[in-house]
Amino acid sequence: MSAVTVEQASPPREHHSAAPRRRPVRWTVKLVALLMAIGFALVTGELALRMVWTPPSLLSTPAWGPHPSYGYAPLAGVAGRLETPEYAHDFHHTAQRQRGTKVFTAERPAAVRGRVLFLGDSFTYGLGAGDEETFVGRLTTTWRDYEVANGGANGYGTRNSLAVLDQFGAQFRPDLTVLVFFWNDPEDNYCRAIPEFALSPEGKVTRVDDVPADFDPLAELPTATKSAKSRWTTSYLVAMVKEGLKGARYRFIGAKDRRITTEEQRNEAWAITERYLDMLHRRADDLQTKLVVVSLPDHNQVDPAAVIKNIGPFEFDVQDRLRTSCERLGVPMIDLLPDLQAEWKTNGKQLYYYADRHLTRYGNEVVSKLLQEQLEAHLPQ
Repeated sequence: MSAVTVEQASPPREHHSAAPRRRPVRWTVKLVALLMAIGFALVTGELALRMVWTPPSLLSTPAWGPHPSYGYAPLAGVAGRLETPEYAHDFHHTAQRQRGTKVFTAERPAAVRGRVLFLGDSFTYGLGAGDEETFVGRLTTTWRDYEVANGGANGYGTRNSLAVLDQFGAQFRPDLTVLVFFWNDPEDNYCRAIPEFALSPEGKVTRVDDVPADFDPLAELPTATKSAKSRWTTSYLVAMVKEGLKGARYRFIGAKDRRITTEEQRNEAWAITERYLDMLHRRADDLQTKLVVVSLPDHNQVDPAAVIKNIGPFEFDVQDRLRTSCERLGVPMIDLLPDLQAEWKTNGKQLYYYADRHLTRYGNEVVSKLLQEQLEAHLPQ
């Protein structure tokens, strides 16, 4: 019997309609989702940061504002506190818009042997130290028989210092006027148009831009309104990057771009600066006050390790050029660079704040001692 092969029938195939393909999510949807996630993280970080930290700038008392003659000056009668990640200190401004508590009169007190007026920028003002810890404050304490006025303010150039001498000095009548010069002064003089002065045909220093006719530099003004920054319009995250990481940013990214970048611009800036030094000298002669220029070096020049990107010898090597200008004008100059370099090599103590770049309290102490030694020969006896 032959074998019969039985072929097993396969089950009939089921016919299904093809499933629709899933459409890919558009890139715009993904981008929106990513942005929402980033926004949520930033908001969460902002709220968390507000619970544990406050930017130093929001803890600081507003201290400066516009001035009708000087362009800019300390706010009148304000007392408060300045804070940065590197320091915190109290400050006081008089009703005459100067650092400290001493109010001056046109008539010199009988017991006063002489008067000294300091001019300059934030180094003269003493940013980074309390009133009596600045080099001007320390000299005020040392020279008890003299009245010492601090005419410095943040951002001043030689133009602003001349305006202070021209107005305040005309009534204060100092016996000695000390201009503290920093390397960015030529840049400030180059980039500003006011205060503006010129020489008359007779060689007299004349103010060119408008100044209120009734301006009285010795007037005691009412206390200025302190308009603090709003905490709700300030991003704490942005402030942390700008303030808390300033030192690292300076080292690896650098300071903001300088406004003088070519040798031609630099020469023009120095021509303007020398013209204003000449007018400062002439105005000092008119007021019968002895003018002395003090060259305060940059942190980089004193401590070679204090490097900051975008600021180099092109900017801060000014001593030789300043000395040449002073010699040409017949103005005594005190160069603090050699002594501060020697101090740094001997003691290694911090003379400047790294990120802030101003003198520390110890730096102010050293500068006050150096100036006391070299300025006393110019004081009236």
